[in-house]
Formats: sequence, C-alpha cells, structure tokens
Amino acid sequence: MTAIVGIESRGRVYLAGDSAITAGDGQRRTGGPKVRRSGRIVLGVAGGAIEWVVAMATTLPDYDDSEPVAWCRSVLAPVLLEACRAVELRKPRLELLVGVGGVLVVLDGLRARDVAHTWSDGHGAIGDGGELALGSLWATRGQRPRERLTAALEAAAHYCWSVAPPWVVVVG
Repeated sequence: MTAIVGIESRGRVYLAGDSAITAGDGQRRTGGPKVRRSGRIVLGVAGGAIEWVVAMATTLPDYDDSEPVAWCRSVLAPVLLEACRAVELRKPRLELLVGVGGVLVVLDGLRARDVAHTWSDGHGAIGDGGELALGSLWATRGQRPRERLTAALEAAAHYCWSVAPPWVVVVG
C-alpha cells in the first residue's frame, strides 16, 4: 500500500510519502505522488483511489483558521466524500494525513463517524508502513524534519515491500 509520514515543527507541517503502487497481481511499480499541497493545506493519502484523491487536492476548500480537527471533520471530509460519490467511488477506503493550521491531523475515512485526531508526539504515520515509520520518527526526535521523514520512509521501505522511493516531501 504505502507510507505517509508527517511532523509538526515550528508552526508548520511537513509531510512525506513514498511512490510505490502495488497491483492485485503482487507487482510493485512507481506511481505519482501521494502527498500534495493545496493553498495552506498539505494532504497525504493511503488506501484505495490514492491517485484520484491527490489530484482532487487542487480543488480543496480554503482553510478558514478554525480549529484544525473540527475543520477537517466538518469541511474537508464532506467535500472529499461528495467528490468520491461524484465519480461513483461508493466505499472509499482511505486514510489521510492533513497538515492544516500548523497541526497534523489524521482522518480514518471520510464519513462523519470516522475519527479525526492529532498525535500528542507531534508526528504521525499512516499506511501499511506507518507503524514501522512511527518508530523511526520517535527515535529521531531532535533531528531536522526532512531528515526524520526520510529516515522514517527508509525504515518502512526496508521492512515493507509495498513502500518504495522516490520520496516526495511537502511543507505547509
């Protein structure tokens, strides 16, 4: 699947993701970026329909300086869910890391009952390689954000065949 990692640092959010796409036949190939910046929002996607959701990032609503978790739940998630319906993705299976207002937020899906939260450690990860990357993020506290993100993705790729470079980094 993938690994998307994020770090809060000095009022900004750094996101990075791998570029591997796995097919049903077990083959891995290089795909497009899974992280993107749109205005003051950075977005990383793991799960089904990755390429489509990342492409959608160019038409996301503007962040209005409200509380970041509430904004993701009440504004961002409904917009993405409606867009999924418009292209007949009935049950999008997605995890999203969102950087908004200097806060890293995870959305475990797009429906109102899905969880939106932040990590108390100031870093987080999603996707198949996410748990592997979290260990690296914790172990590299004190290093620069880009170095930590790269180390986390490299750790995930070492142990998870569905995570592979090139790495893409965005800052918001």
